Amino acid sequence: MKKAILLLLLVATTFTNAQSFRILNGTGNFKSTVNHAVTDTITNAVTKYQYAIIDGYNDIVVVQPTFTKVSGTAAATVKLQGSVNGTSYNDIGSSYTVTDVATQSTSFIVTPSNYKYYRLSIVPTGTQSVKVVTPVIVRTRPK
Repeated sequence: MKKAILLLLLVATTFTNAQSFRILNGTGNFKSTVNHAVTDTITNAVTKYQYAIIDGYNDIVVVQPTFTKVSGTAAATVKLQGSVNGTSYNDIGSSYTVTDVATQSTSFIVTPSNYKYYRLSIVPTGTQSVKVVTPVIVRTRPK
């Protein structure tokens, strides 16, 4: 009986965690961990990844990270990446360079969406503290 309850809790936790990266109703946010807030902090030269799962065929996916400098010298290379299995990621399009200004934003546009799993790779350099929020919108043309 204990094993059955433990298995049920494990399945429920896994299902809940997998769901929290999903973009529902066409909008949402990339997040670094399933239970993390939508605002993330880049600290010094530690690489940060944010994730989202986007199911089905979609005509366009727009990912728009905004970077807000807290302290130090803001500097990073940002890439949108996609995967079919959630393990091996490929770069999508061009990278974006975060510079030392108070606030900046960019957009990564995917038409059509070719992947199910997406991640934003943020590779910072130097000493810094930068907040990042990454909303995403998914659109499909009406039939």
